Amino acid sequence: MSSIFCPDPAEFNRCVSQLCFKIESVATRAGVSEADCTDLEGTLAAMPPLVRERTEMMLNSIQIQTEYKDPTMSFAARYVLKLAADIWEENPHAMVHGTSQAAALRKRG
Repeated sequence: MSSIFCPDPAEFNRCVSQLCFKIESVATRAGVSEADCTDLEGTLAAMPPLVRERTEMMLNSIQIQTEYKDPTMSFAARYVLKLAADIWEENPHAMVHGTSQAAALRKRG
C-alpha cells in the first residue's frame, strides 16, 4: 500500500516562499527587470530560455537533495517545477513587461 504525502500548509507555504526568493534572485541576476518579478508566475514567464534551464536544474537539484531530509521542500520544488513547465509551455518566449523591454525595442529601432 502506498501512502500519500500531505505537507503541512504553513510549512509548504514557507518552502514555496523560499523557492520564490531563489528564483527571483536568479532572474534578477540574469537581467530580468524587477517590474517583471512581482510574483512567481510573472518571474517565470519573463525568464529567457537559458535562465529557464538554470532554474529548472536548480529546482530539480533541490527536489532531489531534500527528498528524505525535508520532504515538504521536495514537494514544493516539484510543485514549482510543474507550475514553471506549464507557464513555459504557454509562453515559449520571455514575456517581458518592464523597462528592459522598452530599452531592447529602442536598440532595435
